[in-house]
Amino acid sequence: FILKKIKEVEEDGDNKIERSEVLQFLLCWMPLLCHASNGADAPVLSSVERVHMEGVIEETINRLALEDQEKVLRIWLKQYSSSTSDWPNLQQCYNRWYSASRKLVG
Repeated sequence: FILKKIKEVEEDGDNKIERSEVLQFLLCWMPLLCHASNGADAPVLSSVERVHMEGVIEETINRLALEDQEKVLRIWLKQYSSSTSDWPNLQQCYNRWYSASRKLVG
């Protein structure tokens, strides 16, 4: 579903309705992704699937406006830090956003 939504946004360019749908999708699903487990804290996805999905999530976040990236990454940080799971680790994505937002302020 995520890959399909990203492809639709890329094909249509800057369609604000579709970009807002992607944002809402990320905002709604981020808590679930951070706490996803299969029984006793085992990830639902295989390690290969986890790496792939992490990359897709990062690419999707990076395509958003900085303000929207902040919204998603704020939820990620809150949920990730309170989760027993180590997935999705979006630290690099957070670092890129932080660096870009600091350049705007400075």
